[in-house]
Amino acid sequence: MIKVIVSDLDDTLLGSDHKISKVNADTIKKAQDAGYRFIVATGRQQTGADSVLVPAHITCECIVASGAEVNDAERNNLKRICMTYEELEKVVEIESAYGMRLLFFTDQGDYMIGTEKEKDELIVEEVAMFFLSKSVEEIRNSEYYKVRDEMVHRLERVTDFEKQKIEVYKIFVFSQDFERLKEAKKALEGIDFISTATAFINSIEITSIKAQKGPVLKEFIEERGYTMDEVMILGDSPNDWSMFDMDFGATVAVANGYEEIKDAAQYITKSNAENG
Repeated sequence: MIKVIVSDLDDTLLGSDHKISKVNADTIKKAQDAGYRFIVATGRQQTGADSVLVPAHITCECIVASGAEVNDAERNNLKRICMTYEELEKVVEIESAYGMRLLFFTDQGDYMIGTEKEKDELIVEEVAMFFLSKSVEEIRNSEYYKVRDEMVHRLERVTDFEKQKIEVYKIFVFSQDFERLKEAKKALEGIDFISTATAFINSIEITSIKAQKGPVLKEFIEERGYTMDEVMILGDSPNDWSMFDMDFGATVAVANGYEEIKDAAQYITKSNAENG
């Protein structure tokens, strides 16, 4: 019997407006009231997850940064899986060779390496990940851009992470040059200490090989007395693959999901735009 419900956010729980609909929010609250444990598992960092959970008045535990960080409902950190500084430098060296823009999720906030101009360009790329149809001017004038401009900090070089004792648990790679992005992702293949995934066509997500949604979720639920067959998963994209590739009780893909996820799912529900 299912006792735990685990959902991805973007393109799964969130609608086309990148918000949690009232229908979905009410359904989650009814499930929680009925005794089900609801958990979010997302590629977003915690602040990004809370930007949609808080307005919907949803309180829950979160597996964020694709599995690199776990927080309880009160946002106490329960687990964080960071990359070593040597691993970090190797990834940056490879991706920089392809001219990729990198955003770092850390224990001290979000960082990038470069000038103020490069920071602006990176934030535009990040916002475009969610709003592909908007022009650069519209993005720069958006509230989301202003929020991210305040939240993203700059460093001069990758070695500053170690000098300032900043722990990195996830790297986002952005580019509107999709072919170049594919080349950059391919260059990472064969590196045994990292995991790469894709949630959007213009990005790559990089974490430690130990930081993946599926294995982290399994450890989390088993520590709390649940078995895998008591867990239902909802997702849409390759960064959910590690959950769909495991023997959880029920795996559900939204109709708008990637074909590989739908093929792996036990069930397919309606699209995210239809409150699937």
